[in-house]
Amino acid sequence: MGIGEDIQGALSDDILTTAVGDGWRLAEVELLDSVVRISDEIQKLEALRVKLVGAVDHRCTVDVLGFPNVKMWLASKTLLEVGAAGRVVMLGRGLRRQSEIADEFYGTYISAEHAALIMKFCERPPKGMPREALDDCRNALLFAASGPTANTDAVRAVIARLERIFESDDPPPSEDTELNEFHACKTLNGRMAVKGDLDAVTGEMLLSALSGLSKPRPAQDGTKDTRTPGQRRANGFTELLRRYLNSEIAGEEGGERPHISLHVNVKDLADHADHADRTDCGARGAQGPRRRRSLCSQSTEWRGRSGWDR
Repeated sequence: MGIGEDIQGALSDDILTTAVGDGWRLAEVELLDSVVRISDEIQKLEALRVKLVGAVDHRCTVDVLGFPNVKMWLASKTLLEVGAAGRVVMLGRGLRRQSEIADEFYGTYISAEHAALIMKFCERPPKGMPREALDDCRNALLFAASGPTANTDAVRAVIARLERIFESDDPPPSEDTELNEFHACKTLNGRMAVKGDLDAVTGEMLLSALSGLSKPRPAQDGTKDTRTPGQRRANGFTELLRRYLNSEIAGEEGGERPHISLHVNVKDLADHADHADRTDCGARGAQGPRRRRSLCSQSTEWRGRSGWDR
């Protein structure tokens, strides 16, 4: 089926206009049926968007997009956040390499989330799994993900069971630091979007470090902390970075917080002091010369971001 037929198949139903315009007129049976049928249309359109975005990712260059990458272009043209747009792009890109998963997803037999989980497993299978077992494992995962009763926990459970079956001498995924990922990218409004996947030990260290810094703190008047847990963790993460950069344990290269350095030559300071003395003496007349401040360093450096720290 071609792209044009896909679009026609996803939109050729008067239920889209009937349910929106006259939904209150529908009987209960018709109302229930309308929700199910519209959900099917949404699934078809979601699959179609992934397919088309995959084609954009494959064919369109930066000059055509007008943006550094496809996810930035997609986020700018839709209501999708950059992270959600990136997941659409990655799914469309991956399904071009995984035809069996693509057939199930584009046929609306599995959801986008389940397709992404199965695709990730197939692209990075357990190290102890022989190559010839991949087809059977993929089929088992597709079976677990198919149908309206399928859920993410069930798919993840099958993945975990397969990983246990093909255990090797390598550490399990929860302990494998080679699987760790950390992504940080600027968004269109100048903010920074952060996403990561960490092993259990690193994750516990992060949570422990944030625990004391992200506790609820009442205001000075005793009112309850109105910040959400996510806001408290973000503030705690900011404080964690600030303390690390201020500790000077990171070294000189990239280890200091932003600061301003002002270097003044001693001769310039002395000339300025002489000029100040002469001006002050002329203004005060008989009060006598002002005592000159002694200079004992070759240069003076002030550093700081909030206030001046000598």
